[in-house]
This record gives sequence, C-alpha cells and structure tokens, in this order.
Amino acid sequence: MKQLYIIRHATAIQHGAQNDFARTLDVSAKVELEFIGKYIQKKRWKTDAMICSAALRTKETCEQLALHLGIDAGEILQSEELYNAPYESYLKTICKQNNQVQKLTIIGHNPGISHLATFLANNKQNYNLPTCGLVLLQFKIDNWQELSMGSGQVLDFVIP
Repeated sequence: MKQLYIIRHATAIQHGAQNDFARTLDVSAKVELEFIGKYIQKKRWKTDAMICSAALRTKETCEQLALHLGIDAGEILQSEELYNAPYESYLKTICKQNNQVQKLTIIGHNPGISHLATFLANNKQNYNLPTCGLVLLQFKIDNWQELSMGSGQVLDFVIP
C-alpha cells in the first residue's frame, strides 16, 4: 500500500514586477497553511518523503507543511522540472521514487497538480485544487512505477 498527498502551493503574491518563479507567499497563505497544518496534525498524518517544485512559493509551502508531516526541511527534494509542469511530469517524478517510501507528499502548481489528482483518483471527480488544497490517495501497489489512471482511492479532499 502506498499513500500520496497531492497539494497545491499556498496563495502567492500577484505577479507585479517580480518574475513568476520568484513569487513568494501572500499574507493570506498564513491562514491557509495554519488550516492545513492543524488538519494534518488532527489526523496525525506523516510522510516519508516530500517533493516540490523549485519555485519559491512551493518551497515555502513545503517547508511550512514539513513540520506538520514529520519531515526535516533539509530532506525536501526540490525539482525545477515540476515548475508549471503538466501532470505527466509529476507522474514521472513520483514513479522514480524509492519503493521503500510508503507515504509521499508532492506540492506543485495548477493546472498540472490538479490534473495529477484527477488522473490518479478512482472516483472520476475533476479535482481543481484551490491554493493549499490537498487530496490524499491510497494505492494498492508495492512500487510507485505501478501508478496508473484511476488507481488511487480518495481518502480525503481538503480545502482551506
């Protein structure tokens, strides 16, 4: 059995003069992260590994949630390939993970991160994750490479 936490980054500042990759979290992100963090603590969820896009807003989101999921911020894998990537890129990254990892968290951007949740979920629901939205899926697999369309049972869907 494997579990996958799919999370969209928290709210970022508007584009303005800053380039998109370097956008930081907005003040409203604090409320979203507190909500999701408390929810994670209440459920006593833990993860074995975390992966996020290398964009600043996803790194900041990941670092905040790592505390609640039992991961040291230094253990977070950052990938430039996940920056505004299609769901196929997220899927490839997940499939490359060590199979000793039973619970994996991935944090990224729309539309790719939402498409990933929709692709993997077995309930045919269209997941359009809002900022800091989370879908928890469980798979009856031993290897991450076995992930396929509709193979994930939805255990939770959280909107801050």
